[in-house]
Amino acid sequence: MRYSRSLAAALLMLALALTLLPMAPASAITTASYANSEIVLSGLKHPTILDISGNWLYFSEYDDVASVSWLERFNIVTTDVEVLVRIRGAYFRHAAVSGRWLYYVIYVMDGGIHQIYRLDLYMGFSTLLYTTDNMITGVDVDALGNFYFAECGWPPGTPPVKLMKINLVGMITCLWSESTGRISDVVVARSGTDVYFSYANKAAYIMRYRNGKVDVLLVRSSDNAGTVAYLHMGPMGNLFYFYRQRSELGAPSQWAYLELGFFSQVVWPWPLRSELTLTILLSEQISDRSVWVWAPSGCFLGAFEPTLDAFTTIIFWPDATANIIWVKGPTGEWEVLVEASFTELLPFVVSRSGDVYYSMYESGVIVRIIR
Repeated sequence: MRYSRSLAAALLMLALALTLLPMAPASAITTASYANSEIVLSGLKHPTILDISGNWLYFSEYDDVASVSWLERFNIVTTDVEVLVRIRGAYFRHAAVSGRWLYYVIYVMDGGIHQIYRLDLYMGFSTLLYTTDNMITGVDVDALGNFYFAECGWPPGTPPVKLMKINLVGMITCLWSESTGRISDVVVARSGTDVYFSYANKAAYIMRYRNGKVDVLLVRSSDNAGTVAYLHMGPMGNLFYFYRQRSELGAPSQWAYLELGFFSQVVWPWPLRSELTLTILLSEQISDRSVWVWAPSGCFLGAFEPTLDAFTTIIFWPDATANIIWVKGPTGEWEVLVEASFTELLPFVVSRSGDVYYSMYESGVIVRIIR
């Protein structure tokens, strides 16, 4: 009994500490301007940013003439570039890194299949884990190296619709499935206990898988192409999402609705429990143009958590421009940081210092926007 009481007291003190421990206040962080930028890599062949881990930025190149692709990484501190994988007749769709493990998804053009590989960054060899003729629409990896992904039929709405897991020994498990609908994105808590995914069917949902059970965290309308297009799990554990509705292409009146928010963990000391709380940073109706999103998802949503600055890539139509927008923390004000032809794609990542790195597909450059 003495042991149980001391353990309970320790848990209570820990819960109180977590509850009272503040996030890094905005006043302690240098005010951002994102007014200056620099090209950090140029002369690339159709680059696409795929992930960032520590100081390493992971990206791919694609030579459409030779039908050759490279998976590479760039050290944002030393500027070293390293080629990790070279393939022919395919291109890279996704990548996710945790420690020594790099998972990547390729689309093989001859046969129209997707394949999932795991690269051991220490040993330098890749292992084929999974092959499917369905779409892979979202990927993530936890701190232990377990890989999570969504597998969906084509065209969207056709079966299968599955949330999948591959563990370190290569065992493949279907965590959740439906006969209709579509999963747009997948993210996982670093602990691996909670897997979050965006699902659209009769409505647009954010759902959480935990220990065999699926809970609905958010419901929005799926009318007018309503979808939770992107998810992002920040290193501090905040779950960011971007939801959008739009007018039909060619409609006489163009409009869009944008919503960007995040879920954060709140720990209650007695009884000891944690709950997710929702904060909406941006909720805005736009007129005179519609907003489109990229699918399948990629690096199109990110955040600098100490100040809750969030970023996302959207396509304005009929402007036909891709835009990285900056939502300025709790104020909800936003501005366009980058505007380019939609053929530039503009995937991006946010570094630990808050700098934004984005790639331009046609221009062949990777650019850093300085916080």
